[in-house]
Amino acid sequence: MDDDPTVRHVVALSLQSYGYHILEASSGEEALDVSRRHDGRIELLVTDVVMPGMNGLELARQFMDMRPEVRVIVMSGIVDNTIILNSTLKPTTPFFHKPFSMDELAIKVREILDRES
Repeated sequence: MDDDPTVRHVVALSLQSYGYHILEASSGEEALDVSRRHDGRIELLVTDVVMPGMNGLELARQFMDMRPEVRVIVMSGIVDNTIILNSTLKPTTPFFHKPFSMDELAIKVREILDRES
């Protein structure tokens, strides 16, 4: 989930090329709606932190309330990660500084999905 269509599209295409099924959303509200309408399991939420309306941290909290099994990766182009450090997300929540390579993201996604809950 990212409000920047270019970032969202590149991340989605990259992860699809690794064989992942992707659900896209351009806002927190849309991501929650997509989650409600999706009958299958959602294993991972990848979200930008800073967005208009609902920020990625609030989205992650609400998403985890709806789908407790979901794992989260947050990303941001903001150099100061105070927002992340002061959030109520688990301190072990993976954080990516933008820009990052798609290979780095794919490696982290696989690592997170392979971890035991």
